Amino acid sequence: MTEGRDLAPPSTWNVWTDFTYTEIEDTRGVREVDINDNYFAAGFDRLVRPDLVVGFQVEYENLDVEGFQGQFRQDTKGLAAGPYIAWRMSERWVLNGLATFGEFSTDVNVLGLSGDFDRTRWRANLEAIGQYEAGNFLLRPSIAYDYYNYSAEDYDLSGTVAGVPVNIVGEVASASYSALTPELEISRPFVTSRSIVSPFATLSATYWFDRENVGLDAGSQTDLTWASRVGVCARE
Repeated sequence: MTEGRDLAPPSTWNVWTDFTYTEIEDTRGVREVDINDNYFAAGFDRLVRPDLVVGFQVEYENLDVEGFQGQFRQDTKGLAAGPYIAWRMSERWVLNGLATFGEFSTDVNVLGLSGDFDRTRWRANLEAIGQYEAGNFLLRPSIAYDYYNYSAEDYDLSGTVAGVPVNIVGEVASASYSALTPELEISRPFVTSRSIVSPFATLSATYWFDRENVGLDAGSQTDLTWASRVGVCARE
Protein backbone atom coordinates (compact mmCIF):
# COMPACT_ATOMS: atom_id res chain seq x y z
CA MET A 1 0.00 0.00 0.00
CA THR A 2 2.98 2.34 0.60
CA GLU A 3 6.55 2.34 -0.74
CA GLY A 4 7.82 1.23 2.67
CA ARG A 5 5.56 -1.83 2.53
CA ASP A 6 6.46 -2.69 -1.05
CA LEU A 7 7.85 -6.22 -1.55
CA ALA A 8 7.25 -7.01 2.14
CA PRO A 9 4.80 -9.40 3.85
CA PRO A 10 1.85 -7.72 5.61
CA SER A 11 2.67 -6.37 9.11
CA THR A 12 0.98 -4.11 11.65
CA TRP A 13 3.94 -1.72 12.00
CA ASN A 14 6.39 -0.59 9.35
CA VAL A 15 9.55 1.56 9.46
CA TRP A 16 11.18 2.83 6.25
CA THR A 17 13.82 5.15 4.80
CA ASP A 18 14.22 6.69 1.35
CA PHE A 19 17.13 8.49 -0.34
CA THR A 20 17.01 10.17 -3.75
CA TYR A 21 19.72 12.05 -5.63
CA THR A 22 18.69 14.12 -8.65
CA GLU A 23 20.98 15.93 -11.09
CA ILE A 24 19.61 18.27 -13.77
CA GLU A 25 21.61 20.16 -16.39
CA ASP A 26 19.97 22.90 -18.49
CA THR A 27 22.32 24.07 -21.26
CA ARG A 28 19.89 26.30 -23.17
CA GLY A 29 21.34 29.71 -24.08
CA VAL A 30 23.74 31.38 -21.65
CA ARG A 31 21.90 30.12 -18.55
CA GLU A 32 23.67 26.77 -18.20
CA VAL A 33 21.81 25.92 -15.00
CA ASP A 34 22.97 22.92 -12.96
CA ILE A 35 20.67 21.56 -10.24
CA ASN A 36 21.69 18.96 -7.64
CA ASP A 37 19.07 17.72 -5.21
CA ASN A 38 19.67 15.38 -2.23
CA TYR A 39 16.52 14.11 -0.53
CA PHE A 40 16.29 11.82 2.51
CA ALA A 41 13.13 10.73 4.30
CA ALA A 42 12.30 8.35 7.14
CA GLY A 43 8.99 7.36 8.62
CA PHE A 44 6.80 4.80 10.30
CA ASP A 45 3.20 3.71 9.83
CA ARG A 46 0.56 1.39 11.23
CA LEU A 47 -1.97 -0.83 9.49
CA VAL A 48 -5.17 0.22 11.28
CA ARG A 49 -7.47 -1.72 8.92
CA PRO A 50 -6.80 -4.19 6.11
CA ASP A 51 -7.42 -1.34 3.65
CA LEU A 52 -5.97 1.65 5.61
CA VAL A 53 -2.47 2.71 6.71
CA VAL A 54 -1.69 5.80 8.82
CA GLY A 55 1.85 7.10 9.33
CA PHE A 56 4.24 9.98 9.98
CA GLN A 57 7.39 11.01 8.12
CA VAL A 58 10.37 13.41 8.42
CA GLU A 59 12.31 14.58 5.37
CA TYR A 60 15.54 16.48 4.73
CA GLU A 61 16.39 18.20 1.45
CA ASN A 62 19.52 19.93 0.16
CA LEU A 63 19.03 21.70 -3.18
CA ASP A 64 21.98 23.36 -4.94
CA VAL A 65 21.41 25.55 -8.02
CA GLU A 66 24.25 27.08 -10.05
CA GLY A 67 23.90 29.04 -13.29
CA PHE A 68 24.97 31.84 -15.58
CA GLN A 69 28.54 30.51 -15.77
CA GLY A 70 28.96 30.53 -12.02
CA GLN A 71 27.61 34.05 -11.49
CA PHE A 72 24.58 32.72 -9.62
CA ARG A 73 24.49 30.11 -6.86
CA GLN A 74 21.73 29.16 -4.46
CA ASP A 75 22.02 26.52 -1.74
CA THR A 76 18.87 25.52 0.17
CA LYS A 77 18.67 23.15 3.15
CA GLY A 78 15.67 22.28 5.25
CA LEU A 79 13.54 19.86 7.23
CA ALA A 80 9.84 19.04 6.83
CA ALA A 81 7.53 16.64 8.63
CA GLY A 82 3.92 15.54 8.59
CA PRO A 83 1.36 12.71 8.53
CA TYR A 84 0.34 10.48 5.63
CA ILE A 85 -2.34 7.89 4.85
CA ALA A 86 -2.82 5.10 2.31
CA TRP A 87 -6.26 3.73 1.43
CA ARG A 88 -6.80 0.70 -0.79
CA MET A 89 -9.65 1.75 -3.06
CA SER A 90 -9.79 -1.54 -4.98
CA GLU A 91 -7.74 -4.67 -5.61
CA ARG A 92 -5.37 -2.80 -7.96
CA TRP A 93 -5.54 0.87 -6.88
CA VAL A 94 -4.37 2.73 -3.76
CA LEU A 95 -4.95 6.39 -2.81
CA ASN A 96 -2.15 8.09 -0.85
CA GLY A 97 -2.35 11.42 0.98
CA LEU A 98 0.43 13.49 2.59
CA ALA A 99 0.65 16.87 4.37
CA THR A 100 3.94 18.40 5.59
CA PHE A 101 5.24 21.62 7.12
CA GLY A 102 8.90 22.61 6.81
CA GLU A 103 11.52 25.27 7.50
CA PHE A 104 14.19 25.99 4.87
CA SER A 105 17.32 28.18 4.87
CA THR A 106 18.79 29.54 1.62
CA ASP A 107 22.25 30.98 0.96
CA VAL A 108 22.57 33.04 -2.22
CA ASN A 109 25.53 34.38 -4.21
CA VAL A 110 24.80 36.68 -7.16
CA LEU A 111 27.58 38.48 -9.05
CA GLY A 112 29.80 38.40 -5.98
CA LEU A 113 27.05 39.57 -3.61
CA SER A 114 26.07 37.07 -0.92
CA GLY A 115 23.18 36.77 1.49
CA ASP A 116 20.64 34.41 3.01
CA PHE A 117 16.97 34.14 3.93
CA ASP A 118 14.64 31.68 5.64
CA ARG A 119 11.25 30.47 4.47
CA THR A 120 8.48 28.10 5.49
CA ARG A 121 6.77 25.59 3.23
CA TRP A 122 3.38 23.90 3.39
CA ARG A 123 2.87 20.94 1.07
CA ALA A 124 -0.12 18.70 0.34
CA ASN A 125 -0.01 15.65 -1.91
CA LEU A 126 -2.68 13.30 -3.23
CA GLU A 127 -1.70 10.34 -5.41
CA ALA A 128 -3.51 7.38 -6.95
CA ILE A 129 -1.31 4.36 -7.77
CA GLY A 130 -2.28 1.21 -9.67
CA GLN A 131 -0.49 -2.09 -10.18
CA TYR A 132 -0.85 -4.59 -13.04
CA GLU A 133 1.09 -7.70 -14.03
CA ALA A 134 2.53 -8.21 -17.53
CA GLY A 135 4.35 -11.53 -17.50
CA ASN A 136 7.29 -11.15 -15.11
CA PHE A 137 6.97 -7.36 -15.09
CA LEU A 138 4.94 -5.03 -12.89
CA LEU A 139 3.31 -1.94 -14.42
CA ARG A 140 2.41 0.87 -12.02
CA PRO A 141 0.53 3.82 -13.52
CA SER A 142 -0.04 6.75 -11.18
CA ILE A 143 -1.26 10.32 -11.10
CA ALA A 144 -0.28 12.79 -8.37
CA TYR A 145 -1.39 16.29 -7.42
CA ASP A 146 0.93 18.49 -5.33
CA TYR A 147 0.25 21.87 -3.73
CA TYR A 148 3.04 24.07 -2.34
CA ASN A 149 2.85 27.31 -0.36
CA TYR A 150 5.98 29.31 0.55
CA SER A 151 6.37 32.32 2.82
CA ALA A 152 9.75 33.97 3.41
CA GLU A 153 11.60 36.71 5.21
CA ASP A 154 13.41 39.60 3.53
CA TYR A 155 16.89 38.97 2.17
CA ASP A 156 20.07 41.01 2.49
CA LEU A 157 22.75 40.84 -0.25
CA SER A 158 26.11 42.42 0.49
CA GLY A 159 29.60 42.53 -0.99
CA THR A 160 31.77 44.65 -3.23
CA VAL A 161 31.36 45.48 -6.92
CA ALA A 162 34.39 47.06 -8.64
CA GLY A 163 35.78 47.82 -5.19
CA VAL A 164 32.62 49.62 -4.03
CA PRO A 165 30.75 48.21 -1.00
CA VAL A 166 27.17 47.25 -1.93
CA ASN A 167 24.26 46.28 0.32
CA ILE A 168 20.84 45.38 -1.11
CA VAL A 169 17.77 44.65 1.02
CA GLY A 170 14.89 43.03 -0.82
CA GLU A 171 11.66 41.19 -0.23
CA VAL A 172 11.11 37.52 -1.06
CA ALA A 173 7.50 37.29 -2.17
CA SER A 174 5.26 34.58 -0.77
CA ALA A 175 4.12 32.18 -3.44
CA SER A 176 1.99 29.12 -4.03
CA TYR A 177 1.78 26.72 -6.95
CA SER A 178 0.60 23.23 -7.76
CA ALA A 179 1.57 20.41 -10.08
CA LEU A 180 -0.10 17.43 -11.77
CA THR A 181 2.14 14.43 -12.53
CA PRO A 182 1.12 11.27 -14.41
CA GLU A 183 3.80 8.57 -14.25
CA LEU A 184 4.42 5.01 -15.39
CA GLU A 185 6.81 2.70 -13.53
CA ILE A 186 7.99 -0.61 -15.00
CA SER A 187 9.78 -3.06 -12.70
CA ARG A 188 11.04 -6.65 -12.83
CA PRO A 189 11.19 -8.36 -9.41
CA PHE A 190 13.73 -11.15 -8.87
CA VAL A 191 12.99 -13.46 -5.95
CA THR A 192 15.73 -15.47 -4.20
CA SER A 193 15.66 -17.62 -1.08
CA ARG A 194 16.77 -14.64 1.04
CA SER A 195 15.68 -11.45 -0.70
CA ILE A 196 13.69 -9.68 -3.41
CA VAL A 197 15.48 -7.38 -5.85
CA SER A 198 13.45 -5.24 -8.26
CA PRO A 199 15.10 -2.99 -10.89
CA PHE A 200 12.72 -0.30 -12.14
CA ALA A 201 12.41 2.56 -14.61
CA THR A 202 9.91 5.42 -14.65
CA LEU A 203 8.72 8.06 -17.10
CA SER A 204 6.70 11.06 -15.92
CA ALA A 205 5.40 14.41 -17.12
CA THR A 206 4.72 17.27 -14.69
CA TYR A 207 2.47 20.21 -15.52
CA TRP A 208 2.88 23.22 -13.21
CA PHE A 209 -0.09 25.46 -12.39
CA ASP A 210 0.37 29.11 -11.33
CA ARG A 211 4.09 28.63 -10.91
CA GLU A 212 6.04 31.66 -9.71
CA ASN A 213 9.62 32.36 -8.67
CA VAL A 214 9.99 31.17 -5.08
CA GLY A 215 12.84 33.14 -3.51
CA LEU A 216 15.78 33.84 -5.81
CA ASP A 217 15.40 30.82 -8.08
CA ALA A 218 17.38 30.47 -11.30
CA GLY A 219 15.65 27.26 -12.31
CA SER A 220 13.46 26.70 -15.33
CA GLN A 221 9.92 28.07 -15.24
CA THR A 222 8.64 25.83 -18.06
CA ASP A 223 5.04 24.75 -17.42
CA LEU A 224 5.62 21.18 -18.65
CA THR A 225 8.65 19.11 -17.64
CA TRP A 226 9.55 15.50 -18.42
CA ALA A 227 11.57 13.20 -16.19
CA SER A 228 12.81 9.62 -16.12
CA ARG A 229 14.38 7.56 -13.34
CA VAL A 230 16.10 4.20 -13.04
CA GLY A 231 16.88 2.39 -9.83
CA VAL A 232 16.74 -0.78 -7.78
CA CYS A 233 14.54 -1.72 -4.81
CA ALA A 234 15.58 -4.57 -2.54
CA ARG A 235 14.29 -6.22 0.61
CA GLU A 236 15.53 -9.21 2.60
